[in-house]
Amino acid sequence: PPGTFEFTDLDTFHEHLAILEKGLLSPRVEHYTKEIATLRFNTLPPPIDFSSNINSLAASAGYIGSGLEGKNGTDILCAALQIAESKEDFHRLEKLCLKLEDHLHKNSSTLVSGLVYKAVVHVQSSSLRAAAERLNLPEAETFYRERQLRFQKESERQRQNDRGYSHEKLLSERGDVLATLSLAAIHKILPDPPEHTAEILKPALRTERAVVSRIFYSAFFIALSLCGLGVWLRGRNRENPATFIPDARVLFFGSLLPFALLLFFRYFLSFGMLDFGGRLLRFWNYPIPEIAILLILLVVPQILINKEAHPERNFLKTWWPAGMAILGLLFSSAMMHLISLGSAVFLLPGIFLAATFFWVLRQMVRKQSSNGRIAPCYLLSATLCGLFVFALVAEERFWFKQDGPHHASATGFTVFEKETTQLLNEFVHELRGPDRQ
Repeated sequence: PPGTFEFTDLDTFHEHLAILEKGLLSPRVEHYTKEIATLRFNTLPPPIDFSSNINSLAASAGYIGSGLEGKNGTDILCAALQIAESKEDFHRLEKLCLKLEDHLHKNSSTLVSGLVYKAVVHVQSSSLRAAAERLNLPEAETFYRERQLRFQKESERQRQNDRGYSHEKLLSERGDVLATLSLAAIHKILPDPPEHTAEILKPALRTERAVVSRIFYSAFFIALSLCGLGVWLRGRNRENPATFIPDARVLFFGSLLPFALLLFFRYFLSFGMLDFGGRLLRFWNYPIPEIAILLILLVVPQILINKEAHPERNFLKTWWPAGMAILGLLFSSAMMHLISLGSAVFLLPGIFLAATFFWVLRQMVRKQSSNGRIAPCYLLSATLCGLFVFALVAEERFWFKQDGPHHASATGFTVFEKETTQLLNEFVHELRGPDRQ
């Protein structure tokens, strides 16, 4: 049954109904929102990376309305149908309902406005059916009852749809933040929605991962620079000036080689780390591997210097801090594959990396004559991180070019949402069927 309305001021209500009727029957009721939005959007520079795409999305959001004004209009029409007193009133309100539906069909451009259009048709079908039954219009009652049943069957299909779970699971594992927020309900809305696969989602996710990594490596540049300066200053005194001593062996094995190996691991041996999103793991898998890389760059030079100073120490006693950092990197990178083992697995990378961190911290606060050889190594690592930031900018733009479906659109926010909204509008139009003659 349709919802019931209570009236406190019938005169004001009829004034609002007259304004709505005048607007819907006006030959110039079209507001050309989509056309105006397209013209304004085309004046913007085309997006070339993640941040410029976000700016375009924000601009697009300001150009397009939500479509919620259609709900206000249908509330007035359904209330009027509730108090319709004659068949003439019914036919007049029926005409207005169909005009509103046609208007929403032509002007829906986002998923929200498409869902409003669907809800409006469903609610108006229920109110028209009830009014036709009350006013003894059997033909109209049968027509709108059948239309109402079509929408009820569609709602039941949505509730029983099993594909929605697998689609949401795919988005949780392989989708970027924007995809998980905007695409999760697609399979519940449409019976045959556009398919998403890990390969389709990959460009957007890799774009996001490049942006996040750029932030981390910018911070690493600052952190390693400060560590280098701090180690050098800490080692200086009157007897031990701790001057900079660029040792080629320490620079190569303590900075260049670890950084190269870490990059190789990041892109080729990291258990697909960059191909998994962060929603399922609450984004733990974004910062933890990067922090492990920073700790490895901090710990290896210290171990090399300590090994020279104490060659009698065995391998395990010398290299265990690096081993802890490497285990932290391996476990945090493979977290998506280990999640089935339980939430306790999240603690393992933290324990390994905490042990390494406190060891590095203890080494840094000590005054050592070798600080003059460690400081240049840290500064070289900082320089490599800074250069890698520029490589990540290029990586971000490369993957962004591959990610056509998530580029901003003049209507529908993104290209994919625009295409999906068009499919939704046509689907609702088919559920409506032809207007009653």
